[in-house]
Amino acid sequence: MKKYTLLVLAALWVSSASAEELRINRFDLDSLHLDGSQCDFTEKGNGTVLASDWLTKFWMKVDGKMVQFTGAGSNADFERQLKTKRWKETFQAGGITVALDLAETGRGDDAAEFRGFVDIKRGSLVKRIKVTVDCGA
Repeated sequence: MKKYTLLVLAALWVSSASAEELRINRFDLDSLHLDGSQCDFTEKGNGTVLASDWLTKFWMKVDGKMVQFTGAGSNADFERQLKTKRWKETFQAGGITVALDLAETGRGDDAAEFRGFVDIKRGSLVKRIKVTVDCGA
């Protein structure tokens, strides 16, 4: 009987742990119908995981639902970070916190490229995604 009870408890623990998951879904950047400047955050081989209008609005599909975030940075903040070839920013919405930690890998007149990490947190759940970022006007 003890073995059976332990087996049932172990099964319940595993199923509750898998229910507590933070799923970041891929989406088509074109579905946002963005005009002007935009950034595409992609995970290698898996497509877009985050998109932005470069500075003020960000979109991510979490657990199958599109979540819109508002960036807290300003143009002056962004320009200051570009001088050090970094982009660090944290924003939140709907109980989800997203932190960017990116290094610039290239820059043109109206474009920039970055590589780094996007950390997503909801409650005690944390997920880190390695991304490449293409931004253009």
